[in-house]
Amino acid sequence: MLDHAEALFQSGDLRRAEAICRTTLETRPSDARAHSLAGRIYLAGLDHDRARAHLEKAVRRSPDDATAALALAGLLREQNLTARTLPLSARAARLAPRSAEAARLHAELLADMGRGQEAIETLKAAMARMPDPDRMLLNAFARIHRFGPDDPEFARLTRDEPEAMDPPAQYNLLQARAKALDEMGRHEEAIETMIAARRLIRPYDLDLVRAERERIAGTVTERFLAGRRGWGNASERPIFIVGMPRSGTSLVEQIIASHGRAAGAGEMPDIELLRAEADETEITQAQASVLAGRYMKRLEEVGGSTALRVTDKTPQNFWRLGLIATLFPKARIIHCRRDPLDTCISCFMSALPVSHGYVRDLTTLGAYWNDYDALMRHWSVTLGDRVLHVDYETLVNDLEAGTRRILDHAGLDWDDRCLEFWKTERAVSTLSREQVREPAYRSSIGRWRRYGAAVEPLRNIIASRTPNNKC
Repeated sequence: MLDHAEALFQSGDLRRAEAICRTTLETRPSDARAHSLAGRIYLAGLDHDRARAHLEKAVRRSPDDATAALALAGLLREQNLTARTLPLSARAARLAPRSAEAARLHAELLADMGRGQEAIETLKAAMARMPDPDRMLLNAFARIHRFGPDDPEFARLTRDEPEAMDPPAQYNLLQARAKALDEMGRHEEAIETMIAARRLIRPYDLDLVRAERERIAGTVTERFLAGRRGWGNASERPIFIVGMPRSGTSLVEQIIASHGRAAGAGEMPDIELLRAEADETEITQAQASVLAGRYMKRLEEVGGSTALRVTDKTPQNFWRLGLIATLFPKARIIHCRRDPLDTCISCFMSALPVSHGYVRDLTTLGAYWNDYDALMRHWSVTLGDRVLHVDYETLVNDLEAGTRRILDHAGLDWDDRCLEFWKTERAVSTLSREQVREPAYRSSIGRWRRYGAAVEPLRNIIASRTPNNKC
């Protein structure tokens, strides 16, 4: 029966596959294979709690099950439990030496932990083992390796012609080439290569974004939130760091996480998952209490039980500040902002996943930035001094003054370690995992100027809609 369930799962029939696993476990509750398959089914259905419960049972009962170990490692990484994940990914890579996914995940986790050279060696060894290395490994290598001028490793990215590939493979290869060219100082070539890659993403619906922004701004007002005062959880422990991606959110989290009484939870998917259960405009007081309690349990799991403050650095939570204000009326919010051209170019040239479809082209990206900016202006008025606005340029130009503002807003005493944030050892799985392990630098200010005339569509759309770039 489990063979049939596996086939159903592979074909996408999650409902029937789950039913077979459930029936099997009713009669054989210790069946490791059934737990493994059930966990992967629930993972595909985004039921992370049940997926994790089954996968943990599968791994305990069948330590040599590479599939279960790999699935659980991927889930735990998504839940920002990297320290627990690394042994699992190492086990999966050892048990399945020809699995590109196992090698890729293990390398990514090593990089998250600041062990970049080990990650590179892991990928090189995996590619050498495979007569026809999976492009997944090459893409991971390009993400982790820092290319220098005339870097011989660039040859790895030029052996195949993208035209012979399917669109997803083309996209990944062109994106990897663009990243390498950028680091090699060939900026105009890099942006033209990235433009070619982004054309492979399906068009992004800006009308839906604008409608959602207008709905939120028209509904979640000061009066609306006043009617929900006292709902949720009164804890001051969470700190929500929001903004556009690539705006300095990782730097701000690293500064706070370097404090002796704080911890950084990284990018947590939980607020968006909770919002799928209860929209901020329809949530009841009873629901708010339950959902806030679940979030606090996750925050403790990731951030530990002793930290006075724990950050959730999910940039896109700027869309969900109405729900956050309802669930956590005393939580602090930090809004990171950066020059819009630098922000957008950094987004465009980075390896943001295709779920960030607004990076499809520079005009779309600029229009999305304008909607983000308009919504943050709304939150600035609606939430008042609950939101601290931190400008990236001001912070890196005077780190101590900026850090004092951040700690004051967070309700934390001064800690000298925050000024040497790059020495703090913690897992960082965002695109900025290398930058937060270096002292603050100013070289990225004005980055957009490197890319010549290609930036003009972005400049035009931002200049035409926002005479003042700051909230």
